[in-house]
Amino acid sequence: MPSPTIKTIQKIAKKKNGKELTPKQAKAVKVYIETGSQAEAGRQAYPTQTLESARVTGHETLTKPYVKNVLAELMDNIGLTDEYLMEKVKEGIERLTSKESKSTLSNWR
Repeated sequence: MPSPTIKTIQKIAKKKNGKELTPKQAKAVKVYIETGSQAEAGRQAYPTQTLESARVTGHETLTKPYVKNVLAELMDNIGLTDEYLMEKVKEGIERLTSKESKSTLSNWR
């Protein structure tokens, strides 16, 4: 499934909320659409020191009402289903539990 561009995300934000998202919020939305992971969205949009702070930041960003408006519109526009998102979450869990990811996460902390 194609990922929306930052430009598309900002157009939708302007239409839905009357203003664009911050660049980091738009990046978090893009990564969340691509991965289905709030933690990964937080990690990529807001470089942090720990996985826990990335998870918290991702959740805080993606649950803001004006960001949720953008996410809902994007999901409708590109046909994201619950099944597709669950598959992405499953892939993320598998990546996080693989040996390679465990060593990467250990170095990240």
